[in-house]
Amino acid sequence: ADIIIQAAQAAGVYPAFMLALAVTESSLRPDITGDDRKSIGLFQLQVTTARDYEPTITTGELFDAGINARVAMRHLRALRAGWPGGTAADYAQAWALGGAGYFAKGRTLPAKVRALDQAILDLQLDVSINEVIG
Repeated sequence: ADIIIQAAQAAGVYPAFMLALAVTESSLRPDITGDDRKSIGLFQLQVTTARDYEPTITTGELFDAGINARVAMRHLRALRAGWPGGTAADYAQAWALGGAGYFAKGRTLPAKVRALDQAILDLQLDVSINEVIG
C-alpha cells in the first residue's frame, strides 16, 4: 500500500482511488497474473499497455511493485487526459475495458464498480465511486 500511495503522490494521482483500484485488480499482490497470464502484478497491467509508457519494459519488471505502480500512475494520467472529468467508477471500468472500450464504445462493467465500492468501504478510504477523479 505504501508503494502505491507514494507513487500516486509523486505522479499527482489520487492515492485513495489508486489503492482501491489495486485492491480490485490484485488484492495488493504484486506476484499474480490474470487474463491467461496477460495481466501482471498490482494493477494487472498488460505488457502492451505498459510499453505505451515505457517502451522497453519487460514482463518480469511488471512483477516489481514499484515499477508496476509507476506505470499504472502514468496510465491513469493518460486515461484522465483522454477522457477528462470521469468518476472513480468511470476510470475503474475504463481500466478493465480500455479507455476507448468504456468511454467511446459505451461498454460497462458493473461488477468492477461494485468491487471498487467494496474496496473503498473495506479500507475506509476517503473517496467515492461517484467522485470525479481530476
